[in-house]
Amino acid sequence: MILKQLTNNKNSRAILFFAGWGMDCHPFETLRISGYDLWIVYDYTDLTTSFDTLDRYREIVLIGWSYGVAMAAVALENTTLPVTRRVAINGTLHPVDNQLGIPESIFAGTLATLSTGTLKKFNRRMTGSASRLAEYEATAPTRSIESLRAELETIAAVSNRGIPTLPRWDEAVIASGDLIIPTAAQQKAWDIDRALCITEIDGPHLPDFDSLLPRLIVDKQLVEARFTSSAMTYDADAHVQQYIAQKFAGLCIPELAEGAKVYEFGVGTGILTRLLAASPRVGSITAVDIADIMKPIETSTPITRIIADAETNISEIGHGRYDAILSASAIQWFNSPRRFIEQAVDRLPLGGIIAFSTYGDKNFTELDSLLPSRRHYPSLEQWKGMLPPSVEILSAGEEIISNRFDSPLDILRHIKNTGVNATGDNLSPIRFLREYPSENTLTFNPVWIIGRKINKSQ
Repeated sequence: MILKQLTNNKNSRAILFFAGWGMDCHPFETLRISGYDLWIVYDYTDLTTSFDTLDRYREIVLIGWSYGVAMAAVALENTTLPVTRRVAINGTLHPVDNQLGIPESIFAGTLATLSTGTLKKFNRRMTGSASRLAEYEATAPTRSIESLRAELETIAAVSNRGIPTLPRWDEAVIASGDLIIPTAAQQKAWDIDRALCITEIDGPHLPDFDSLLPRLIVDKQLVEARFTSSAMTYDADAHVQQYIAQKFAGLCIPELAEGAKVYEFGVGTGILTRLLAASPRVGSITAVDIADIMKPIETSTPITRIIADAETNISEIGHGRYDAILSASAIQWFNSPRRFIEQAVDRLPLGGIIAFSTYGDKNFTELDSLLPSRRHYPSLEQWKGMLPPSVEILSAGEEIISNRFDSPLDILRHIKNTGVNATGDNLSPIRFLREYPSENTLTFNPVWIIGRKINKSQ
């Protein structure tokens, strides 16, 4: 197993990319992801390697492609790397499996007949077309047939021993035209996890990583920049967000113990913070946000501000320090809401409250025709599935709110003024104004979940 750094921009975040069988760094040398250093792992003939050099990062996003999904699960099983998001692309945790991976007969045939000629046929099926094959061959790996055969033998042995299934993955991307690992097998393999997001894409086993990866990963530097630039206009335009915060506060505050010590993440300009500070049930607030945009609050309630990425800051707070961990309209900006929720619950005392409002899968549906590949939010059921068994759900629900605007220009202005364009989706304003649906509506799908920790975290 070889670990190599492809980009070094001295970021505090990194992407750890586990490539598929037969790869080296050559096909990926031009890959760049804003806000992240990029590391690649390949050649699984020898599974021993050290990941100590990655300890310097505050956050690591794990991407597994093809057999790299299973190999990542094996390689990282006993590490303590600060991995948040885990995304599987055209791969499963069952490398050789008649139902959930590559069928045993096909794997055995590939191994038995492996040669330069059969490898070219494999690459043709992997790339999906003659033109894509030509592009791939221009930067193809430079490994010998002997090394590829040895790697397949190792993968077979690992598959026979079984692949770790924990920690859980966040998203599985499945290509409809995958001729290597059957699409149906991938769907069946991942369908058992009700909290995992399954994204179906067109194309072959080897996707266009340059366009795919930015859609799967949150550029947090961009998030910080966009919300900072919209700080002056946010409160005036965020009518729906204010309504959501008020409703959410009315549901969660009665569940708090008297004098509760509250950790609020993603405070933004402080809409929810003000409501919490006005409640006699709240004893103190630690307000955390990646952007320094919270407005002053006149209150006798002690408020401690922390400017940090709450998704990684959560690992630094002491167990039992807070009675409640809350947020309104922020957790959707995390790489792995599931992992954050697990860590937050682990740090709560018994009886502690975990509560958040966010958005569901019907949010901004009007943008689907303009941005068919945009990142979608989980459904309410998927959000609920992210809670560990140690949490009892006290309240969970959603609404559909359709806001009407005078024109597409007003909608575009609203999106800009509230920072919700922080995903980096590349949409031309001219096309937006020309092709936006004629009803001039924008649909919000607020979701809220309030839970209490009733057992020790498992």
